[in-house]
Amino acid sequence: PVGASADAILERPLSVFLLGLLVLILTVPALAILAATVIGLAIVPFVLCAFVVAGLIGKAGVARALGRSLAGDRLQGSMLASLVAFALGGAVLIVAYMVPVLGLVTWAFTSVLAVGAAAVMLRRRLRFEGRGRQRVAGRRTGIEPQAAGPAEAPEAASAAGSFAGARFQEPPPPAGAPFEEPPPAVEPPPLAGAPSPDRVLGAVRGGLFPPATFLDRVAAFALDCLLVALAVQLLDLSRYEGAFPLLLVAYHIAFWAWKGTTLGGVVIGLRVTRVNGQDLRFADALVRGLSGVFSIAALGIGCFWMLQDPARQMWHDKIAGTQVLKVPREMVLQEN
Repeated sequence: PVGASADAILERPLSVFLLGLLVLILTVPALAILAATVIGLAIVPFVLCAFVVAGLIGKAGVARALGRSLAGDRLQGSMLASLVAFALGGAVLIVAYMVPVLGLVTWAFTSVLAVGAAAVMLRRRLRFEGRGRQRVAGRRTGIEPQAAGPAEAPEAASAAGSFAGARFQEPPPPAGAPFEEPPPAVEPPPLAGAPSPDRVLGAVRGGLFPPATFLDRVAAFALDCLLVALAVQLLDLSRYEGAFPLLLVAYHIAFWAWKGTTLGGVVIGLRVTRVNGQDLRFADALVRGLSGVFSIAALGIGCFWMLQDPARQMWHDKIAGTQVLKVPREMVLQEN
């Protein structure tokens, strides 16, 4: 993780800094919203612990990236070189922290970089792990083509050779003989149990767009929570106890049934469909919204379940038979 964080800082320092700044800005309102829902209050300590661990990993990555940038290509390729780069970068940071004003600026700058590097590292690890699970699932289902056995290969080769020899040994037709017209092509009968066009469309759509990552779904949910919280304040509904969670559930159910996504999903580029690729019905959206409460109420375990699920589904996805796809923004609101 430290090496991946350092690589992210060296490859895209400005993007990492801006991402870290965005994460820090969204963390405070996200924690406030979780605490206000009472159910999410139990998740706040785990989020804070994860944030501290990510910050420590990112800070180590900042020190290692600084040491590598100072020493050049000489501190690459081995564990000892990585340790020396970390020690060199850490020494430079300690010296900078000793200066009164410069130390505060350095601490703030490196903290933002550390959070951004940890976020980039986590996103890359989740993508790599998801691709590995998809390959393993493909092997288990037998999708990969199987090679012919050693006993079948010689027989096939001998049969092909004898057939080729028979074709080349045929005498040519006599001169002046009329050419025989080939028989008309006969269309094969439809296979029993052939998939319907809707199922074919669903399979194409399900394979064309990848499943949304955990961070994408969390970002979309955070945006939706901010919008609903703003609506609660503007409509003066905060005086009613439980107005925010009820309005949040109703908001998601209504938008899923209407357009298959929410306003946060439109910004991130997410679309919720059934597992066969068809649009959600109102019953699907209702079941998904109510079961989503159960996923969050179980200390968020139902949401974190997708991190180890080959299909990248949360509990409410499995209950409602839905999937969340990462699609281009211009196709988020298109109808099937």
